[in-house]
Parts: sequence; structure tokens; C-alpha cells
Amino acid sequence: AQRDWQPLSDRPVAAETGSVESALERGRGHYRAGRWALGYESLESTPLDRRAPEDWERLAVCAYLTGRDEQSAAAWEAACSAHLRAGDPAEGARCAFWLAFGLLMCGEAARANGWFSRSRSLLEESGVGECPASGYLLIPPMLEALGSGDAAGARDMAVQVVGIGSRHRDTDLRVLG
Repeated sequence: AQRDWQPLSDRPVAAETGSVESALERGRGHYRAGRWALGYESLESTPLDRRAPEDWERLAVCAYLTGRDEQSAAAWEAACSAHLRAGDPAEGARCAFWLAFGLLMCGEAARANGWFSRSRSLLEESGVGECPASGYLLIPPMLEALGSGDAAGARDMAVQVVGIGSRHRDTDLRVLG
């Protein structure tokens, strides 16, 4: 039998009840504890209008980590839209990056390139400046440089990625760099 991760925080998972709030809290708790399948089920059962942008992100991650690639892509797209509706283009661009990256990993290069372009456009149009999304958008050319034998160019971009990740306290970005 597969064992769930041990909780990473001391916060308990909400009790099992039928309310929307408890389903949402259960989903958040399962996500924090690394119980991806349970997190997906709980978050997916929450009405669309009750999900915060971060809940869409949690749903996208849970879907991806349980092999639900199309559901993950749909959730990342919804997270991007939710951040844009909330007036946060930098976070929308970051979600667009993750959508593109997931599509790229599934072999959908054309769709991925469209979302990478959307992510770049969101940053350019908003004039946000340096943010985690600008660092994430250095990852594809960094990998391309590495794949073409330009180790020095890839290293330079990796240093930039790590720097942006450090300045913005984005652990995922630092690790990718």
C-alpha cells in the first residue's frame, strides 16, 4: 500500500464534513501534506467560484503529480485567469509559464510555445519588471543553450535564474536554476 507523505506542518487536516469550506480546507491540508490524490479530489469537488487563485494552483499541481495532465493544464489556465482578474499579472505570467512547461513535458511543443509567449506578453504589457515569472522564462533558453552545447551561456542564465529566485524567495525557481 502506498503511504502518504508525512505532514510538513503541524496544522491538522480539517475534519471530514460535506461543507464547501471543509472540502476546500481538506484540499489545502492534503496539498500541504503531499497527499496529491486526496488533494485533487477535495479541491476538484469545491465549487469553481469558491477557489482562490492559489487553490487553482494547488489543484494544478495535484493533478500533474497524479498523472492528470489535461486537468493540470486546465487548472493552470484557470489559475492564470484568476490572478489576472485579481489584478496580478506577474502571478498570471508565472502560472502561464507552469502551464507551458507542463505542456512541453507532455510533448505539446506548439501549445507550450503559445503559453510561453503569453507569459512573456503579460509581463511586457504590465511593465512589472523583475519577478519570479521573468526568471522562469529564462529556463527554456537556458535548457536550449545547454542542449546545443553552450555550457557557458547556460551557466550564465542559470546564475540569473538563481539570483531572481533568491531575491524573490522562490525556492522552485532557485532549484531549477
